[in-house]
Amino acid sequence: MRIYILIILLTFAPGALAQDAPLPRTHPLSENQARLAAEQEQKKALESEIGTIKGSLKEIREKSLKITKQVRQSENVLIALEKQIIRNENEKTDIQQRLTKDKKSLSRLMLALARLERLPPEAVMLKPGAPLETAQSTIVLQSTLPRLYGRADTLKQDLARLGDILTSLEKDKKQARKKTARLKEQQDQLKTLLKKREQLYAKTEKNIVKTKAEIAFISKRASNLKDLVNKLDRYEQGKTQKAAARPVPKNPKNLPKIKNAQMPVSGVIKTRFGQADNIGAQSQGIRIAARRGGIVTAPLAGKVRFAGNFRNYGQIVIIEHEKGYHSLLAGLGRIDTVEGRSISTGEAIGILPASTESDEPEMYYELRYKGKPINPGPFLGTS
Repeated sequence: MRIYILIILLTFAPGALAQDAPLPRTHPLSENQARLAAEQEQKKALESEIGTIKGSLKEIREKSLKITKQVRQSENVLIALEKQIIRNENEKTDIQQRLTKDKKSLSRLMLALARLERLPPEAVMLKPGAPLETAQSTIVLQSTLPRLYGRADTLKQDLARLGDILTSLEKDKKQARKKTARLKEQQDQLKTLLKKREQLYAKTEKNIVKTKAEIAFISKRASNLKDLVNKLDRYEQGKTQKAAARPVPKNPKNLPKIKNAQMPVSGVIKTRFGQADNIGAQSQGIRIAARRGGIVTAPLAGKVRFAGNFRNYGQIVIIEHEKGYHSLLAGLGRIDTVEGRSISTGEAIGILPASTESDEPEMYYELRYKGKPINPGPFLGTS
């Protein structure tokens, strides 16, 4: 009986007559180590790629800074040329109007002079006909002759000056055309570099989309510029756990020093800090009349905190600087930067509108300390 039970158990036991199961080719621990090694290699490759990208980004930044400087120089030369052309055009118009106005009187005087030359005063009494009329003409011409010579000298000088102006205008316009063509080349080159710069920057920053969405939400909730700057500060403090901001000094002389600030655009200041603006309110910044399509640069080094549309200010850029300062730039036609970017002084951040209702677009620039607008003139050397 025992023998039968043993046979049955041996017959139906799983794998009793089968060969031993094969061992796995690799141990699970070895697979994990291989996977970890592959991930480490991939991480090194990504870090190497990011390092290469950052190197390219640095090179592009240096190139863009160089070209931006050249663009600003070209714009300044063109602004000076355009002003000179306007002055010459105005002077040319004045001379032409003056010549036209004097044309008839000069013609009459010249005709009278010719008559006097044909009939000198000594021959008046010998001329038959109308001696009284001739005598009167002679007396009038004798009193008018000095004025006639004076007008002739003025005419000669005006004609000479008009010739000089026309020559200068032709020269200046030719130079302006060459400078404009060169400026266009520089702007196109810079535009390509800036586009590549932002593409490379996007590869190194994974949180750009998230940051832009958060800042867009903040901007919609902000009621004004001061509120926007304060909300952006609180947003950054929440991310970096900064200490609370110190109070604003009451005396402007006690403000922390900042160096190497520069004008954000090439142009002329139309409204200064504290002056009445175009609606009669006291200006909290400065307004700069500039060329259409002029390049806009960072007035100071810092980090871009906002770049986009904000209420009735249009396209604006807010840059956070060290020591509690912020720059706010409004009136841009195109923005060439993004939130979170660190930028250098003089680095391009956008351009002014290429076409405007007026001849000159205006850039509005505000400098704030701890959220309060202050006069940027002393820092820019324009006050």
